[in-house]
Amino acid sequence: MAAAATARRAAAAPARKPAPRRKPAPARRSRSAARPQRRIANLPTPSGGHLIPLAVGRTAVAVRQLPDTGAIRRLTRGRAWILLLGMLLTGIVALNVITLSFTATAGKIDEQTQLLSQENSILRAREAARLSNARVHNAAAAIGLLAPGPQDITYLDGGKKAVATAASRLAQVSG
Repeated sequence: MAAAATARRAAAAPARKPAPRRKPAPARRSRSAARPQRRIANLPTPSGGHLIPLAVGRTAVAVRQLPDTGAIRRLTRGRAWILLLGMLLTGIVALNVITLSFTATAGKIDEQTQLLSQENSILRAREAARLSNARVHNAAAAIGLLAPGPQDITYLDGGKKAVATAASRLAQVSG
């Protein structure tokens, strides 16, 4: 009887369309599976210029993960974020002002250096004019001195008699 009842219900029920087949849902990946695993190899450290790209790459990875930290999320969603940005902007302006003051000071020092170098060149020109050979010869001739000729210059041996002669000559000139 139960079989007859089931057969009647099946005949009385409206015909149903078969359910459409669904595509299977893609497997969910965990966060760690989404990122490529970092391989650590015992390779020799490259020399010189190859270290800079490695350091930049490691820094970029560290900075990329920074916004995901809880402290940064709490900071950026609160009023402290405005305070932090204000302090950072104030620091940038202060650094610019300090840099401009150093630049102005350096400009003043450079200007003073140029003035002193010009003054030095003027003083050197005056000294060269005062110590020129022609002027020295003219001043010596005015007081009665003569420039010896090349044949008049002789060298003496230093002995006891020469020292006594030089001392007597000096006494005559100064006295």
